[in-house]
Amino acid sequence: LGILTKDQIEDLKNSNNPPLYAANMVRRHLKQVMDVRPDMNHSPLSPARSGEMRQHEKYLDGLIHNGGNLESILATPMPLIYVAHIRSFLIIYLVSLPYLLGAAWEWSTIIIVPLIAAIYLGLEAASSEVESPFDKGRSNDLDLDLYCFTILKNVQQLVKRRNEKDGLL
Repeated sequence: LGILTKDQIEDLKNSNNPPLYAANMVRRHLKQVMDVRPDMNHSPLSPARSGEMRQHEKYLDGLIHNGGNLESILATPMPLIYVAHIRSFLIIYLVSLPYLLGAAWEWSTIIIVPLIAAIYLGLEAASSEVESPFDKGRSNDLDLDLYCFTILKNVQQLVKRRNEKDGLL
């Protein structure tokens, strides 16, 4: 989209932490656009630009914080013993349900037990999907590429608006 050079894109792909690298590049780009330098104290726009730069820094810090939260979710799998325990209990419960409640439900047991099984097995499948929300191999993954692209478009819009305001475009 014209913000990063091909070398910077390669550096981004090869970095240990691409979100932090991208945030650093955004910070650098914002600093260039805002042109915040110590020698600008004499300019009447200097305090306004410094305030705006602080506001953008605050947004960027929030973005980095949220990215860290997403990485935390990604890196924290469900404990295996928990998953095994829940699945074992679910199977035992569903297998024993017709024997425990068959006398009370009589012939309706044939209809009710599969319905209950479908509900519980559906909840277990949903919890398995939620366990790994960013896995691109799953059907219900969260599209982080789209999230990052939206942020990039917003930053571009801010830069364009700032340049139009300053008469640079």
